[in-house]
Amino acid sequence: MAVGASGEGAIVSDSATATAYWQTMLPNTPMPPAILELLPHNSAEVGNDGESHGDVTVAFFLEEALTPGSTVTPNIPPMSTSGALLLRRRDAAASIPMSTENFTDVMKMLAPVSRTMANDIWSTLDICENLLPVKGEKKTCVTSLESMVEYVASILTTGGDTRNLRSFSSPDVPMEGVVSSGRNKYKVSASRRATELSESATCHGMRFPYPVFMCHALNPTRVYTVTLEKKEVDVGGGPERMEVLAVCHLDTSGFEPEEMPAHVKPGDAPVCHFIARDGIIWAPATPSVPAA
Repeated sequence: MAVGASGEGAIVSDSATATAYWQTMLPNTPMPPAILELLPHNSAEVGNDGESHGDVTVAFFLEEALTPGSTVTPNIPPMSTSGALLLRRRDAAASIPMSTENFTDVMKMLAPVSRTMANDIWSTLDICENLLPVKGEKKTCVTSLESMVEYVASILTTGGDTRNLRSFSSPDVPMEGVVSSGRNKYKVSASRRATELSESATCHGMRFPYPVFMCHALNPTRVYTVTLEKKEVDVGGGPERMEVLAVCHLDTSGFEPEEMPAHVKPGDAPVCHFIARDGIIWAPATPSVPAA
């Protein structure tokens, strides 16, 4: 299947190929909805003339807000991969030079694109070539399912063992995200650890004509599955009930002051953020054992 004016390098993964790869490399974890939604049989539309759908900006809050009975005003960004051109194979993805220096070439390879998408392409290229990890953070952009799996395996498992990985996403979160304020608040009705281990990596969808993810790991972490219920029905946007994922970073000493919740300084306390619908959390199924 080819897209764009030239079609060169625009081959996308078919569902059977992606599923076979997953079953071979990750037989012990189901494919998360965030990836399933990018496969051809789940894509209602193929096109690269989409709108801007957000970025990797997240809103941090204190971990105590996840205690059952607490009231939260979740700020969950919208999907960035909505309308993207399915999940590309590694060889197709590698044919597109991911740098602002090659912006004109990228535009020609992905043509036709709208003005909005052109701005998104430039923004993503700029972010991906100017990643600024904080102390202890590992960070990169990936452009294919294979490169994502191999990257997270390299930082979370011994010897890159993909069979020891688990993956999670938040399909209950609306595509447009959730922004709560004023009366539009949610109660935390349940909260449990999604993994008992303190290592995880998160891949955030980026705005691009095909799925590109910024993956990073800043450990130790605690990952929670949180059930949120709207306190007042029919007030504001967002679903009445949803199960969402939250990642809490325990060491915030390298954070910028403006990233921290109000009146909290970097390093003073763990901070958490919710995951967008197209975000993917990865964690080892078992602790990594150092080689002898």
